[in-house]
Amino acid sequence: IAPKFEYQIMDDLKATLNIGYFNEKRIGGVMGASESGIGKAAPYLESNKTDRYNGSLALQWNIDKDQTASVRSAVTSLDRNSYYGATPFTAKQTMLFADGVYDFKAGIHNLQVGAAFNSEDFSDKTPMLTASRSYRYNDLGAWLQDEMMFSQSWRLLASARIDQHNIYGTFVTPRASLLWKESPMLSFRVGVGSGFKAPTIFLEGAEMLGFRNVRPITNATAEQAQSATFDINYKAIIGPIAAQFNLAFYTTRLEHALVIDQDSLANDIIHIRNASGLTLTRGGEFTGRFSLEDFKLSLSYAYLDTRQTDGNRTYELELNPHHWVGIVLMYENEENGIKAGLENYFTSLQHIYDSPFRTTTPPYWITGILVEKAFGNFRLFVNAENIFDTRQTRFDPTFTGNPETGDFHPLQVYAPLEGRAINAGVRFVF
Repeated sequence: IAPKFEYQIMDDLKATLNIGYFNEKRIGGVMGASESGIGKAAPYLESNKTDRYNGSLALQWNIDKDQTASVRSAVTSLDRNSYYGATPFTAKQTMLFADGVYDFKAGIHNLQVGAAFNSEDFSDKTPMLTASRSYRYNDLGAWLQDEMMFSQSWRLLASARIDQHNIYGTFVTPRASLLWKESPMLSFRVGVGSGFKAPTIFLEGAEMLGFRNVRPITNATAEQAQSATFDINYKAIIGPIAAQFNLAFYTTRLEHALVIDQDSLANDIIHIRNASGLTLTRGGEFTGRFSLEDFKLSLSYAYLDTRQTDGNRTYELELNPHHWVGIVLMYENEENGIKAGLENYFTSLQHIYDSPFRTTTPPYWITGILVEKAFGNFRLFVNAENIFDTRQTRFDPTFTGNPETGDFHPLQVYAPLEGRAINAGVRFVF
């Protein structure tokens, strides 16, 4: 349930209010087992009950053509009551956000001044914990941003932000981006930036184990990152074909990355700590889009290399494919009311370290087809996803042990689990 309300207080002042409530109950584990077994050691069952309340309020004031001001606030409260086998996880997480922003123009400068407050209160109510994992984070930040238009071709965006965190201290995070746009057909952009993140227990590896035996984080520092990007955009007309190309390169340097200590994991206990070395990511992406009458073709390629240094070794991060390819062909004829599409996505091998079956995953393709035909205001459609039924269970099991006896150890997910899906329906367009 998520109603939204807007009220025009004055011609230049508008208020927006959002209120939401979400309730969900999920059950997994041994198929056919009775729900009365939830919370028991065997057979293995998972139960996730979630209640989320959220609300937001925003005021937008258009002072004049050169000045605007806004005030926003939002709050979310999340209650989780879960069981992973016999291991409970009960917690309440409340997050609050508020900011105020003032934008104005002065000559060639588009300036923005802002301040923000973030709060996160995590109350862990899981029974029989040996030590509390609860925390309360408060962060107060302020920033100044200047977008300078030196000419029709050159634009520089620079900003500096300072944050005061109640636990992890003061952080200064500058950012900058330089754009050169020679014409509507060609542009170059280079950017640099930085950021930080306070540590929490919500890591993928801990979530996968239902936070079982996750110890409180002690002596950890905040993750801090510096990144750089460069991209080129080019549009062209090649005979009857309209084409658009984008080429981007990026790199990120992450300090104090949070990792799960492997020695503790071997003892079925999870200690979260900072990596002793850097995590470096380098990659690039290429996208080409082509239009010819009723046909549209999109070609995408991404390369990613992520390496982490911890202790005395440097290794590739797991579940990061080096190569990814996307090919999407669409045909749309409005006169005949026909729309059809074919999509193919390729994922190359990925490194995994906790599987007893392999250290690198097999590469795979996923193919989908969409066909739609219009009859007046009605649209009949058929959508087939993953038509060749690519799924991880065709390569490896997704767990080890015997869930019937409660011995269940989930393995990492590197490919689709749901397999082939076909659906059809009717849409009515007013």
